[in-house]
Amino acid sequence: MKLYVSTGGHNLLVNASSPKEAAKLALTQWTEGGFAFGKILMVSETGFDSDNEEDLFFLTEALLEELGIEYRDFGRSMTLNSIAKEWRGYASMVFDGKQPSPVQIEEMKKAFFAGFWSLFAALEQIGEPEISEKEGEAYLEARRAECVTFKDQLLANHESPLAAKQLRYMTEPELNAHITRQIEFLKMNQTPDTIGSMLVIFQDDGITQYGATVAPDTAPAALRELADRLERRDTVTR
Repeated sequence: MKLYVSTGGHNLLVNASSPKEAAKLALTQWTEGGFAFGKILMVSETGFDSDNEEDLFFLTEALLEELGIEYRDFGRSMTLNSIAKEWRGYASMVFDGKQPSPVQIEEMKKAFFAGFWSLFAALEQIGEPEISEKEGEAYLEARRAECVTFKDQLLANHESPLAAKQLRYMTEPELNAHITRQIEFLKMNQTPDTIGSMLVIFQDDGITQYGATVAPDTAPAALRELADRLERRDTVTR
């Protein structure tokens, strides 16, 4: 079937049996020719300028690894995509191999669009006569540095070495940081009707660690109710 592949300002119509095969064929041609490409490839059945929910996105470096092609930075052409298309590319990368809840997807989409709107409003202000070119450049550079800092902090938290350390050997500050990171993840995914969450960690030495988003005095009653259900085998396998 004919599929439209786009990345980094380049388009290629490919005959392939699947979107992934089309992406690989296009990427092979672009790397052999030394063309610019982006971090994400979009494959569509409807056209190069498609804005269809059915369009698929693939990570360039992941495809290169499957193809056995060493990644080289050929430079990237600018691509002016809609916010919706940028969101779908971002979501396909973030949720790859995961099963996020509809609530999480919707809330992240709102935040994504809000971030674009905030930057767009700032760019409009930069274009006003009272803002000098120097001030505009300084603002954009500060925002770039802010994004880099946020990314570095995000990666540092995500790749925390504490996960590889046994609980029994953690100091109290380390244990607190380890549990807090997991509790923060639970809070991010709480539904509107959730009053709180509790994380219970069973160590192999019989010691139990826990963290909660509810007051300690409200936990015993909930845990007793849960224990009763577990003893009755009133459980659901998910």
